[in-house]
Amino acid sequence: MVDLFSVEHPLILASGSPRRKEICEMLGWKITVCPAKTEKAWNAEISEEQSVLEIAKAKAEEVFLQYPDSFVLGSDTVVL
Repeated sequence: MVDLFSVEHPLILASGSPRRKEICEMLGWKITVCPAKTEKAWNAEISEEQSVLEIAKAKAEEVFLQYPDSFVLGSDTVVL
């Protein structure tokens, strides 16, 4: 089993959202905040759910390139 909170593998939050940071801290997670810099465009040709997943994945992948020895949490929000 992998310890997500180990010093060797810190958890990086690929989001600048104060609410997401607050939720992680409420869960007791020790995180480092490193927001993704690029914004992936919304893809209207696929479902809303799939588009949100693609954006979250793109954000996580971008930040992971900076911190390859860490676990990266990417996320995005859609309001319908």
